[in-house]
Amino acid sequence: MPDIASVSRETSASLEATIETYFGITRLFGIGRLEAALLTLQTPDYYETLALDRAASEIAGARRSLTAAALRRHGGDDGDAAEAWADSRRAAVDRIARQIAALAGTGETSVARLTVAAGLLSDLPG
Repeated sequence: MPDIASVSRETSASLEATIETYFGITRLFGIGRLEAALLTLQTPDYYETLALDRAASEIAGARRSLTAAALRRHGGDDGDAAEAWADSRRAAVDRIARQIAALAGTGETSVARLTVAAGLLSDLPG
């Protein structure tokens, strides 16, 4: 996974800590559900396909940024850096996780919903 290796180098965190934090961030926000929706949603329109590609890129970038932020702030702590980072901004994390679940968890996924979910992740301060 190039993202994980890149974040590990960027933060000087061990590969193991980076993997744990990367997947911790993924779990916190249900990013796997977003990625599954991105892969299964079929769009007949060229511009909707571009929007999906953009949403996928934005989600990946946000996950990298949030992983790096968690490692920078809590990577030296004992325990789970992703969870420690989430605890330090619990209200925002819970609000955005709920919104993402509502957008991607209903079975009515659309380009618009995925775009909004990507924006929510990107707007979350590290």
